[in-house]
Amino acid sequence: MKKVDVKESVFARRFRRLFAGCMAVASAMCVLIFPVSGYLPLDEDVVDRAEEKKKDEIEALQMEGTIPGDIYDRNGEMLISCTDDGENWYRDDSAYTMTVGFLEEAGSGYLMKRMSSDLLYADQENKKGRSLVLTLDAGLQELLWRQISQGEGERGSIAVLDAVTGEILGLAYAPSFSVSELRTAVSEQDEEEKTGWEELMLDGQQKLLFQLQNPTRPGSIYKIVTGIGILENGLENVRINDGGSSVDNYGEFEVNNNMENAYGALNFHDAFVYSSNIYFARMAYDYLGWNEMEELAQRCHIGGRISCDFGLLYSTFESGVQPYDMSRPNEMLARTGYGYADLQMNVVQAAMLAQGIANDGVMCRPYMVESVHETDGYLVDKDTWEYRLGDEVESRSGYDTREKYQITDVQTADAIGDAMEAAYRNVQATLGLSGTSQEGISADGEIWSVALKTGTADLTENGTENNLWIVSYAPADQPRYVVAVNRYWVDSQHGADLFRDLVPVYEYLIRNS
Repeated sequence: MKKVDVKESVFARRFRRLFAGCMAVASAMCVLIFPVSGYLPLDEDVVDRAEEKKKDEIEALQMEGTIPGDIYDRNGEMLISCTDDGENWYRDDSAYTMTVGFLEEAGSGYLMKRMSSDLLYADQENKKGRSLVLTLDAGLQELLWRQISQGEGERGSIAVLDAVTGEILGLAYAPSFSVSELRTAVSEQDEEEKTGWEELMLDGQQKLLFQLQNPTRPGSIYKIVTGIGILENGLENVRINDGGSSVDNYGEFEVNNNMENAYGALNFHDAFVYSSNIYFARMAYDYLGWNEMEELAQRCHIGGRISCDFGLLYSTFESGVQPYDMSRPNEMLARTGYGYADLQMNVVQAAMLAQGIANDGVMCRPYMVESVHETDGYLVDKDTWEYRLGDEVESRSGYDTREKYQITDVQTADAIGDAMEAAYRNVQATLGLSGTSQEGISADGEIWSVALKTGTADLTENGTENNLWIVSYAPADQPRYVVAVNRYWVDSQHGADLFRDLVPVYEYLIRNS
């Protein structure tokens, strides 16, 4: 038997291992190089995932140790500043926290969380993230906060939009909170009983709900939507007899006007001004039907969600084709006509509805980020939302368009606008507030005509607690601004009472336009 050379055997094993390692490296290089050269087919999804992972790792390295960027209003006023220790300075905690948000684990619907990839993005030399310039007006925002935090209501919200572009000029919610106080509360929790930010916000009596994701019943402001269907079908001159208390022959249910007022025979214009529930219930059931009502809701983007740079807008519309309660489809259809049944909206979508009418039937997807800036020269192309630095271009995924939706034609929008102007005159005559007249709201010698629609949705069977709405725009003859207000769980039975919230807002806009 031939004797085996041990030294030669060890060498052979090492050589085999080295050869195997070289082959593995070569195989890896083939996977990476050949797809580029076109010689080796490879699943495109694998390549995409690899590229995405590489991009994520690079961004993670770039964000590591980065101080978040600052946030400014449209006039260059600093709203939020992030410091080296990770703390945030807020110009006014309560006025901005519920609108702009914070960067902690909760609040994914807030602007700062949704824009965190920008706020935390920096190159290796610059450890301060990108800064945001918002469409908000600091003076207006703080006025809105003071306005909505006072008066009745378990919770309330108020929004101001540009009537032509849809940009958010102000958006405030009550109740609100201080970020520093919430951080303290989280830190003081027992380690074994920590509930986290989101649970803490929802705890207790205040229930700090993010109201864009917790919509409420719109009541009569929804008559704008039903009105679009009435006018487009040429039904504006059809008269409905309003006896004030019921709709017959549609099942065992009643439709009542607010305070059970009776208005007699009404056409569209008068029914809108007097806000007749009887008229709009009959129109929805007798003339429009479920298919038309559902198409109108979809066209006005009610019944789903809209993604915006400052959050997600939620609303509900229970399909009449497959109604939630199959035992009451007739009642649901009639009630949908005047903003009841399974309808829910938030204040921004209510403002969007008025904005679509003010803008000749064109509704805009609202936005709050005007531009993004970096110290080394990046600017924003407003049309394409791309960063440009010399010849280099970087797209901002998710916010690359400012969409517009045609919700009706110019003639229909004008007719509803005329009815909203008449509704303003009716409200003004009822309330007779100082600073207002039949012509409009005045400040510094200038008068703006106003168009509006009010809404009331009862929350209890006896109608003692209600959800109140008002949507408006001004000047009515050449719209520039939209203001919408919602107060939830109040004793008042009249949406017109929210007109008092509009007056100081329009006075501010007149003085600062």
